[in-house]
Amino acid sequence: MFILEKRLTMRKLLLILLCLPMIGFGQILDTSYAVACDSFEIPSGNIYFATQSGVYYWDNMDCMGNFYEGYYNVTILNSTFSQQTILICYGDSVSVGNSVYDTTGNYIDTYTSVNGCDSVIYTNISIAPSLVWQWGTAICYGDSVMVGTSVYDTTGNYIDTLNTVNGCDSIVYTNISINNSPNTTSILGATNASYLQTETYSVGQNLNSTFLWCLNNGGIILNGINTNSVEVQWGNNSGIFELYLVETAQNGCSDTVFIDVNVGNSTAIQEHTTNKELLKVTDLLGRETKQTNQPLFYIYDDGTVEKRIVIE
Repeated sequence: MFILEKRLTMRKLLLILLCLPMIGFGQILDTSYAVACDSFEIPSGNIYFATQSGVYYWDNMDCMGNFYEGYYNVTILNSTFSQQTILICYGDSVSVGNSVYDTTGNYIDTYTSVNGCDSVIYTNISIAPSLVWQWGTAICYGDSVMVGTSVYDTTGNYIDTLNTVNGCDSIVYTNISINNSPNTTSILGATNASYLQTETYSVGQNLNSTFLWCLNNGGIILNGINTNSVEVQWGNNSGIFELYLVETAQNGCSDTVFIDVNVGNSTAIQEHTTNKELLKVTDLLGRETKQTNQPLFYIYDDGTVEKRIVIE
């Protein structure tokens, strides 16, 4: 393969003067410039190939026995060779020259480069498979889970397509189930208390739950902080103070209930609680009883609970 550019030619003149005797012996009639790829054939009486750049002379004799000579200034351009390794995602393809590849393998492509010579490319292609993930999770009612940019808060099966660090797809199959919170009932206990008074507060017992009572200020928790029943001794500061319980079920979900207690002097409390009616008396396990000589809870219609021990 070569490109031949004639800068000075006397071919027409040669046709006219070919057989005229006035042409001198040894006259240079043709000078040429040639650009060739890899090798160049010198079209003269002695045909040979030029494999490197340089000036090459030729000679010839016409029908009258006249001798002619010329030369070629030849520039040899080599073909180019390159190697490349390409990673593509499963289902994608890559173009090399006029070829399109979408499978793993080693490929050889030859095309013409800008200098007019061959350009040979050796290509190694490998396929990165899509990643598939399957997972399941249980969340508490009211909570949510994020997969990629998607947020889910209901039971179901979901499919998300994400981009991994290599740029290929990652498909995530997610199964979500919802765990119920313990649905803790309201706190039973006195909503009014006098200074330094000790009161008992409780919720329903659940053997599969754990309990944590919290009192930010206004008094101290004497005992039962991790049970369904707690004793609180209120302080000598007036105000409404919040007592709350966090109940956590065996599945890890939790529920929180609150009670506001108004702490003040005994006169104000007495005026507020003189009309309450006793509903029932229970033991520490919540069973109604009339037995004495043990701690008992006196539960009134206004929601207050008093702890007493009657000795007989």
